Amino acid sequence: TPAPPAAGWAREGEPSLYEAARVRTWRLSGLREILHRRYLLRRVALELFLTCGKAHLLTFGSRSHRRRAHATLVSLRPPALLPSSTSVGWPGRDWLETQHAQLVDDWQRWRISNLDYLLRLNTLAGRTYNDLTQYPVLPWVLKDYSSTELDLADPEVYRDLAKPVGALDPKRAAGFKERFDSLRDEFDPAEAAAGCGGPGS
Repeated sequence: TPAPPAAGWAREGEPSLYEAARVRTWRLSGLREILHRRYLLRRVALELFLTCGKAHLLTFGSRSHRRRAHATLVSLRPPALLPSSTSVGWPGRDWLETQHAQLVDDWQRWRISNLDYLLRLNTLAGRTYNDLTQYPVLPWVLKDYSSTELDLADPEVYRDLAKPVGALDPKRAAGFKERFDSLRDEFDPAEAAAGCGGPGS
């Protein structure tokens, strides 16, 4: 059996782990918000939002390590830290619904732009620019990409938001419907509930 790689080992041409890791520091006075995040589908990360507008994702080896780090940051009493960030555990569905209601109110009263609304909604949903597996999602609203000028008051410029993007083209929509119908013929929900029948059984 081959010997295990030495500490700091890396493939040829790659920096070692020690070279790749960098120490970063931020002023505690600039910490505005701390949110729990997932990393690689595990609840082991914190996202720190700073007053300058930047955000940093920190990952930990376990939930308990994340909880201790969060508690330590809160115990240092950063002056700009929002009260909602002081809860080390999950703040709960009520908190999420309150935040969403406030966000919708801000958007409806034109206190924030459409883009700000969508970005904050993504943040509430746990999405972040700091993890490609949870990157923010923005709707595709236009359908006219060939005109040199767009009249945003013309409804024909916009796509039908009642349909998913894959069903906008009638030919593709017909293909999806045909595939769905063929699967429905093979699959009986009653048999699946009983544990027999259906594709793959």
